[in-house]
Amino acid sequence: MPQPPISITNSEARTLYSKSVGQEYRILIALPMNYAESNDRYPVLYVLDADMVFGFITELVRSAASVRALGILSSDPFPLYVPNLILVGISYPTSWYEQPKLWWSVRTRDLTPTQNPDDARGLGLEGTFGGNAGKFLRFMRNELMPMVNSNYRTDPEDSTIVGHSGGGLFALYVLFHQPETFRRYVVSSPSLWWDKKVTFK
Repeated sequence: MPQPPISITNSEARTLYSKSVGQEYRILIALPMNYAESNDRYPVLYVLDADMVFGFITELVRSAASVRALGILSSDPFPLYVPNLILVGISYPTSWYEQPKLWWSVRTRDLTPTQNPDDARGLGLEGTFGGNAGKFLRFMRNELMPMVNSNYRTDPEDSTIVGHSGGGLFALYVLFHQPETFRRYVVSSPSLWWDKKVTFK
């Protein structure tokens, strides 16, 4: 007998078409567990590659915030402070496991700062050159963040971006070009090899 699917509590999905990129995105939102009972404004954590990591990061953040609220591990030698957050995940209409070649292609396009067909071919992506990081950043700044701030009780002055691998490469692109976009940057194992380590330039 089929069982009901697992879902993330207090979460929702939206679609947002970006004129900057010419792409529809699937935006995943996870609200703090006390959001409905509160009038508070919350920091926002923007999560790249949400298709892969949104559930994991949501539960990690919520667990850490609840540990803080209970006063566990809140003093030395475990100084832990994770506030309640609104999480915003950016993903695509198709997932990495449904249409892997298409997913990797649009991801490479969006997260890389320069065109580099050689590196794209190394990823098995013929005809994909990358280099859309500037447009993707405009999408985040001019379309996504205003939508989030107008529909949810956010603190617009307190946002963080988290990116791993290609997402880490993009986060560094933002940090080096428009650092005021986010208050904090979480960069994990960035793809610094892209285009002969162009990030170092």
